[in-house]
Amino acid sequence: MNDEKIKAVYGKEQNIKIDIMHMINEGKDPYGIILYIAEYLEKKSGESGYADNIRECIHAVYGVGLDEQKPLSEELSEVQERCNKLEKSLTEVSSDDVKKRIKFAIEHHKKLAAFLEKKIKKANGI
Repeated sequence: MNDEKIKAVYGKEQNIKIDIMHMINEGKDPYGIILYIAEYLEKKSGESGYADNIRECIHAVYGVGLDEQKPLSEELSEVQERCNKLEKSLTEVSSDDVKKRIKFAIEHHKKLAAFLEKKIKKANGI
C-alpha cells in the first residue's frame, strides 16, 4: 500500500518537479520560482487568488519588510502601471464625483510609488 502512494506521488507531480529543477538549474529568480509554484497550486486546488496573495505577501515581507530590491521593484512597476491607467481613465470620465475619486486614487498611487522608490534606494545602499 505504501508503494502505491509512492508511485502516485512520483508520477502525478513529475512535471512540476522537473519544472522546478529546470528553473533552479537555469538560475531563475527565487521569487519567480515561488510564484510559479503558487500559480500551479492555485490551478490544482481551484483556490482563486492564491497566487496573488503569495505575490502580495512577498512584496510586503521581503520587499517592504526586509528591503529586498527585487520585490520592491516589481511592486513599484505594478503601482506605476495602475497609476498610468488611472490617469488615462481620468480623461474619459465626465462625472465630477468619479473624477474626484480617481484623482484621490492617483495621489495615493504616487505617494506609494515615492515610498517604494525610497525603499529601493535604501535596499541598494543609496
